[in-house]
Amino acid sequence: MSLPALYTLAAEFHALELALAELEDDPQALADTLEGCRAPLEQKVVNIVKYTRNIETLAEQIKAEEKRMTDRRKGLENKAARIREYVKGCMEYAQVLEVSCPFFRVAVRRNPPSVIIEDAEQLPLDYVVLPPIPAPMPDKRKIGEALRRGETVPGASLDESKTRLEIR
Repeated sequence: MSLPALYTLAAEFHALELALAELEDDPQALADTLEGCRAPLEQKVVNIVKYTRNIETLAEQIKAEEKRMTDRRKGLENKAARIREYVKGCMEYAQVLEVSCPFFRVAVRRNPPSVIIEDAEQLPLDYVVLPPIPAPMPDKRKIGEALRRGETVPGASLDESKTRLEIR
């Protein structure tokens, strides 16, 4: 037997709770009636959380597989780099600096000269890139601590209206 959607069960339970609260009969009878009607809602929540945990497990497995594939890709890239170095070394040793075939051309070439900075502090400012000054950022932790102590912080307040779902 399939249960209705969770939002349907929640709406029905809430409507029943309001209707029974208006009757104001026996509080124990009210509690017993609501307890009996909670079972389908609770079962639906349990089923949805089980489904969610399955999704989370699948996501973790995919993440592990992504890591495995990334490691494999890096291994293949490193292997290709080592083979390129091997071919370059052999060509330099044999003093054969170019090989051609119908599919590609292989050549050993000199790299362009690179700049070596020996002491960055001696460089004139014309040759230095200064990073932009970062904009000031609010220290939310410090602001939160002050507000929880009862202090007033202009431009800030605490919002405790949000809820979260905790599954243990």
